[in-house]
Amino acid sequence: MSFPTSQERIRTWSEVYSTQGQRWGVLPSLTAHLALSEIENLSGGIGSMIKLGCGYGRDLVLFRSVFPDLIVDAIEASSPALEIGKSNIEAVGLRNLFPVDLFEFGEKNRQERYDIVFANYFLHLFSLREAAIILGMVSDVLKDNGAAILSLVSVRDRHYRKGSELEKQCYEVFRGLPWRFFDADDVRMLCDDVGMVVCDLREFTELELVGGESDLVEGYYLVAARR
Repeated sequence: MSFPTSQERIRTWSEVYSTQGQRWGVLPSLTAHLALSEIENLSGGIGSMIKLGCGYGRDLVLFRSVFPDLIVDAIEASSPALEIGKSNIEAVGLRNLFPVDLFEFGEKNRQERYDIVFANYFLHLFSLREAAIILGMVSDVLKDNGAAILSLVSVRDRHYRKGSELEKQCYEVFRGLPWRFFDADDVRMLCDDVGMVVCDLREFTELELVGGESDLVEGYYLVAARR
């Protein structure tokens, strides 16, 4: 396969949500839990956040329960995901929900600035060039003292080198979906290339529920700020 277009990616994820529903269960991600202290430090829980790829809202529910006054926006291009997560998203009370592809959002909506940009397992779904573009968008929408909080799949993960190779450290692990695997040097170089500085970078292991079964994910927790 070649790297999917934005519309192909949306169709693939819409199919995943349509056929598998709440594939990752209802509990918030480990990255969301790790982010709580960072959100408190950055904004006192009363600043603003945008969530990239909110899915059906499981992380948003955690953030709202801990920070009732946090201003939250979210992006999600898959309409089935939004339908599945309708009750979560309504309960969170988003200021803005952008039902568009991330690249479309980046072209049209760079006026707003946020204290926090949050994404759980997101950049691994793109080519290296696309990941750099996305991280550049993230930098553009951050306030001067804001931070991006991201998780990335590590080269230590058991899926590394499975499937056909699309480019260095990127494979078609699942049909129609590229998976990029990062090491610490990749992350630092990617941040440096878009003018961001790494504030925190640590390895973690998450026992994630995927399709009703436990799956061990090896990843990185990243906090990065504008230089």
